[in-house]
Amino acid sequence: MEDSSSEIQPVWEDHIHVRSYDVDVTGVLRIASLFNYFQDTAGKHASHLGAGYAILKERGLFWVLSRAKVRINRLPAWGENVRLTTWPKGLDGVLFIRDFQLTGDRDERLVDASSGWLLLDFKAYKPHLPDALPAAIPPNTRGHALHEQLRKLRPLQDPQMVYERKVLASDLDVNHHVNNARYVDWIMDCYAPDEAKLKSMQALQVNYVGETTYGDVIRLNKREDGSRGEHHIEGVNVVTGAKVVQAVIEWKVGH
Repeated sequence: MEDSSSEIQPVWEDHIHVRSYDVDVTGVLRIASLFNYFQDTAGKHASHLGAGYAILKERGLFWVLSRAKVRINRLPAWGENVRLTTWPKGLDGVLFIRDFQLTGDRDERLVDASSGWLLLDFKAYKPHLPDALPAAIPPNTRGHALHEQLRKLRPLQDPQMVYERKVLASDLDVNHHVNNARYVDWIMDCYAPDEAKLKSMQALQVNYVGETTYGDVIRLNKREDGSRGEHHIEGVNVVTGAKVVQAVIEWKVGH
């Protein structure tokens, strides 16, 4: 969406064409691509509101995605045109909450999502509240895409190691941190391609709980909770033992 006026828009909308490099082996949108869409659209809206990357960098501040949850009705396929809408919902403690809705043709609701962002400074990595922002965040005029809170996730008990991977240059973003969507790729790499053809995701929550840097080795662990139909995944720094990412996935069989 082009910002054609100086009037503040409390709700932002982007129109997106799903490209071949956005999809997985089944031909539908990769979950990591969805998170990239979220990040890009949220960044555009933040810039429009006067709290984007460039102006925050001048103040020694930056946004970090801390938690996100998505509920999926259907993932769009390669070649589809979709609309991504986003808006801020206020604070939950130190988290700035922002919701998203992905819709298709004839306003079909594809994905509902909620996210929690931290406003950090480059020196101390200390969370800041809205008074540190150069502009006011508009009130929530849209309601909720998801009513669910972005809860903490419990540590895994008796996890099974799936694989280990080293943090490489391609994992890093402009702030020299591992990009949030890359963690999602790591999570999805806990599954073989054939598994993606047999089941589809109903919901995913990702909590980013630690920092990783270039050269770190991360172990991906998984535990299945058959009683609740959930898979729990965590990434752990092999050297320090610190958790860096946690996730819970709800699957359904078939597409």
